Amino acid sequence: MGPVASGFGALGPGHRANASIGRALRLCLINIGGGKPGVSDMALLGHPGKFTYCLAEDEEASPFPPMHTSLGFDAADSAVTVLGCEAPHSVIYSDNADDPEDAEKLLHVLSIGLANIATNNAILASGTALVVLGPKHASVLERANMNRESVQKRLWELTHL
Repeated sequence: MGPVASGFGALGPGHRANASIGRALRLCLINIGGGKPGVSDMALLGHPGKFTYCLAEDEEASPFPPMHTSLGFDAADSAVTVLGCEAPHSVIYSDNADDPEDAEKLLHVLSIGLANIATNNAILASGTALVVLGPKHASVLERANMNRESVQKRLWELTHL
């Protein structure tokens, strides 16, 4: 574990490294890319994720290989993934309300969040979705003999309109 937070509360307050990296990227977008509010960034109210959306992948707790390996990098490489995102869509799938070992039900619940008509991807139709799973939910999928590729394929099937 490094200074960039992962796990519980990683996107919340109190993580200086996460906030500093996110803020630095936003300053680059403003000063180099010209992304000035009300000029070229026309979001009506803005989005707090534009300056603090940053988290680390918890490679040790994940049952899957690091995400950067799916993008063609070696596992030993140090990599950073940058992706513009809308607000998080919290998906509730708890041990109390659901079968905690039902991978298909978990994927169905995730697909509802992904296929929500109010998402920017639904309107713009060419976006990239990022699904962030905690270790507990990732292990449900692993126990169902699913890997990253099979999870992606099934989510695409469930969300394809």
